[in-house]
Amino acid sequence: MGKDIAVLDMDSNVYYSLNPVGAAIWEQLQSPSSLDEVCTAITRRFDVAADVCRADASALLSTLSRAGLVKVDNAHPQPNK
Repeated sequence: MGKDIAVLDMDSNVYYSLNPVGAAIWEQLQSPSSLDEVCTAITRRFDVAADVCRADASALLSTLSRAGLVKVDNAHPQPNK
């Protein structure tokens, strides 16, 4: 799949396909990270403005949280294990 990744929700058997930026966000969440830390890493790695990164990362985390794939607290979103 190149630099894209797929995340499988084992409960619903639904796959979520993440583009390279989404995949980088997912990788960043492997250790507890704040949204600011995620966006700092993403803006360093990709040509994206901080405000755009924050909006897009927030939307992705919201989607993944609703699906039960990440746990988001006010400080550190992270994948559910």
